[in-house]
Amino acid sequence: DEAVRKITLMDVAEAIKKLGSIEQKIIMMRFGFIDGETMTFEQCAKATGYSPESCRRINKGAIKKLQADYMEKKKT
Repeated sequence: DEAVRKITLMDVAEAIKKLGSIEQKIIMMRFGFIDGETMTFEQCAKATGYSPESCRRINKGAIKKLQADYMEKKKT
């Protein structure tokens, strides 16, 4: 349903705002929030100037932060 999709996207956008700028950028590139196309770590590396391994680590850390934030909100 389109309404649920919009609410979910708004929730994701709000959660992403809590990340650091490079974390935001990598998450948005990896999951296609910029242009609808997902990017590999290699593509993220070319776009950011970081190594693919650094992009992978940043992505992993950002996802952990998002999960922790979600779990905290779920408690309330």
